[in-house]
Amino acid sequence: METSRFSDLIKQYMGGIVLNWENRFNGTNQAEPSPYYYDRWFPHEYSASGDFSSVETDNTVPMAYVIDYDSPLPLIKGQAIKIYNGEIPKIGVEIQSTEKKLTELNNLLLRGDKIGENQAVKILFTPLKKVYLAQKERLEWMALQLLSNGSAATNPTVNTGVNVLIEGNVPVTNLYNATIIWGQTNYAPLTDLERVKTSAKVNDGNDIVKFLIDRNMFNQIRNSAEAKGLYNPLAANIPGLNLEQLNAVVQSQYGYIFEIVEKSVTIQKNGADTKLNPWKAGQAVGVVSEQLGATVWADLAESLDKKGGVDYQTAEEFILLRKYKVVHPAYGEFTSSQSRSACVLTAPSTIYRLDTTAVAV
Repeated sequence: METSRFSDLIKQYMGGIVLNWENRFNGTNQAEPSPYYYDRWFPHEYSASGDFSSVETDNTVPMAYVIDYDSPLPLIKGQAIKIYNGEIPKIGVEIQSTEKKLTELNNLLLRGDKIGENQAVKILFTPLKKVYLAQKERLEWMALQLLSNGSAATNPTVNTGVNVLIEGNVPVTNLYNATIIWGQTNYAPLTDLERVKTSAKVNDGNDIVKFLIDRNMFNQIRNSAEAKGLYNPLAANIPGLNLEQLNAVVQSQYGYIFEIVEKSVTIQKNGADTKLNPWKAGQAVGVVSEQLGATVWADLAESLDKKGGVDYQTAEEFILLRKYKVVHPAYGEFTSSQSRSACVLTAPSTIYRLDTTAVAV
């Protein structure tokens, strides 16, 4: 690795540009929330050991016993804790700028004016934005897989590198099936969801305030006889409710709302792009708060021992960005991002998942 041909421009602009991206894409210092779900639901948590732990606690508080005077106090079980842990994986991606782009950059800088410099900066930092957002796309995929599928596993047919499985460890008692598969005759989505909410309250003392659903599930709920009857008992043939109308009636009647999760990610292998939907279809996930887990991160070896001549910038505490050139075996300018990070569910007992595509056997 050697210093980039454009190192002066990189040093001048990279810090400010990356800070602007952080503010834009993770919701920092602005009214608009991050476009990434995991930024809202999985706040950053540093791990000095490089491991993550997903902690499940038994929060049941039994009643005290009624006993006779002078009798010994009966024992109750202490808080039960199960810890699931693993090593935080490394995530990385790299882009090589083409000779055509490098020639274009040189020609723009030869103009010697602000127009040329501004256009050169745009070309120079486009790959950096890509590798930065590539990190966030992977973490987004992890978070949504954990919530809707119960685990996040890389797919060996499209993933380049080591294949990793992160278990969500949601208790079996928090998993439910539909009474009738949604969309079939006489299906009752609101009855199914109320069953989940009541069970969470009675068994765990947890109050579900929101169900995360996909777009197709939203359409099934809003077009159901239950939802239409709840909104207007005298008009069974009214059009399906919009999200605002649906949330108003279920909030009033049941004490929760819906949020539609819509996200696709792209994975590239051998030059071919594959679109993936990280949210498993037909899964309604009941949550009791906005904090559903953590984005656990650890230091990279290179972040503690940076190589001279390479232009570095850290984004969001843990994403290490870099730009550099090589001259052997062939000349090239490279842009990369790397991190040791993973999304984990830190409180699985507060996640309740209803599979609307299956019924209990």
